[in-house]
Amino acid sequence: MRAQQRLGEAGMRNLKRLMRLVLAIAAVEFVLNGTGDIWPRMSVDQSG
Repeated sequence: MRAQQRLGEAGMRNLKRLMRLVLAIAAVEFVLNGTGDIWPRMSVDQSG
């Protein structure tokens, strides 16, 4: 049985919201990791 049929309209809507939240969290983590790698170098380069 397909997930859409098992969950129904409300269940699919909630699942989509959950997946968007997971995607947003992953995107924020990538951005924070990237700026964390760049930011210390930028502060060292500007002071030195």
